[in-house]
Amino acid sequence: MALPTYYNSGTATVAAGGTAVTGVGTGWMTVLQPGDLFTDASGLMVRIAGIESDTALTLARAWPGAAIAGGAYEIQIMPRSVGVQEATRQLLLMLSNGNLAALADLASATDKLPYFTGGGTAGLATLTAFARSLLDDANAGTALTTLGVSDFAKTLLDDTDAATARGTLGANNASNLTTGTIPSARIGTDLTADKAFRRGNILGSVSQAGGVPTGALMEYGSNANGEYARFADGTQICTSPVYTGINLDTQLGSNYASAAIVWVYPATFTSVSGVVGNCITSSAVWCSGSSGATSNSTRLIYGVAGITNQSLRMTAIGRWF
Repeated sequence: MALPTYYNSGTATVAAGGTAVTGVGTGWMTVLQPGDLFTDASGLMVRIAGIESDTALTLARAWPGAAIAGGAYEIQIMPRSVGVQEATRQLLLMLSNGNLAALADLASATDKLPYFTGGGTAGLATLTAFARSLLDDANAGTALTTLGVSDFAKTLLDDTDAATARGTLGANNASNLTTGTIPSARIGTDLTADKAFRRGNILGSVSQAGGVPTGALMEYGSNANGEYARFADGTQICTSPVYTGINLDTQLGSNYASAAIVWVYPATFTSVSGVVGNCITSSAVWCSGSSGATSNSTRLIYGVAGITNQSLRMTAIGRWF
């Protein structure tokens, strides 16, 4: 029985200048191969590059003739050796990008995984037994168990933002944390005691209860008496405004002194460690004074002769609780 030399069952549709051909009532998949020739009644002929299904094929180049819309067609079936040659050519094109050659050049070894480092180049990465233990985990929860993450820590991982995480932490006391990675001795009996140190509560109003910080980490403020900064550990720093027009015209022994400059602090201390005064106008002038919880009294002193129109700024350091 002679093999068929052409196929024309059904109808075909192809756009002018197109490469996609669709058929109706066709059985191209079981009869044709790449390399066969698609033609119409005018005799125009284009090689078939690929056959996707019984009703879809792709031409190797744009259809040069008029559009065919559900019309007659004919496919010339070439000797099967031509199809083999075409398939071989396409396979060689796929292999010519260097990827297989790059993999072939690698020296395989235990616990090594090949990966591409670029187009047509490859390398080897170490795949440890621990890494392999993660690869067969079906989901994130299983992977976290493999990593040794505690059940308590896992409850934080599905929190969508910091506020939700703080809520999760606030609902779990120290006994929950003993099963995690944070020792309970470091957080006391309840996480609410450490809320001043949680993210998002850095700058605000500081406060304390029984010597334990309960507010923000630090507080800043200013008023007519200067500026102050308070910290959660109890430290307070106050800076005075600049006092100007100070005259050192009162003889004090062999020196000359100003009248007392009383600075009322912008924030009250419980105890003052020290007050430092700086005469901005002259480096030869020094300060002498006494400090209390709410104010400081300072005089400027000069050892040569009376001078006028000096400027002073002071800084006090101590504790607010």
